[in-house]
Amino acid sequence: MNSVRDTRTFQVAILPSWEGADRIFQGECSLVDLGPTAWGITRMYAEFRRPDDLTALVLEGQFRAFLDEFCGSGENSEHRATWLPKAQEFVKTHALQGFTVSEMAAQIGVDPAHLMRSYLRRYGCTVGEDARKMRLVHACRLLVKEDHSLGEVAVLAGFADQSHLTRTCKQLTGLTPGEYRQSMR
Repeated sequence: MNSVRDTRTFQVAILPSWEGADRIFQGECSLVDLGPTAWGITRMYAEFRRPDDLTALVLEGQFRAFLDEFCGSGENSEHRATWLPKAQEFVKTHALQGFTVSEMAAQIGVDPAHLMRSYLRRYGCTVGEDARKMRLVHACRLLVKEDHSLGEVAVLAGFADQSHLTRTCKQLTGLTPGEYRQSMR
């Protein structure tokens, strides 16, 4: 008897409403050597392989940045974007509950694609990556100030479970949550 396994696919869809779609389909994109292209795809695939509720948000930001780099369609007006601090504050206040780019863009009053592109350029990370960092910061505060179990800290900080918290913490800090707690006490 064959068993059916859960299957996940990694697909990229470019909607006609994306401002750079016509350049891709008409062949106007500049050629990129294999290095940055392979790095961008590898980075997206690595994110795809460790799914959580922020994966789609992180992937969207990484993919938009990848396309902007590939097509050279970036603007350098982020330093004048007065709405970007509002966007970062939105991430801080909504990271634990989760959100979509569309919700964030509607709240701030900007186009989702422009928001993702500008956020990455200004802060050096995608909205989803920043939200994941905010969750980890919250978890670290709980680890130091509270006596919750690691599983409780994970859930309170918006992670799926203790192992998800452990993987993220180890990846971003180099320490497991237990090691972090012990070193800070």
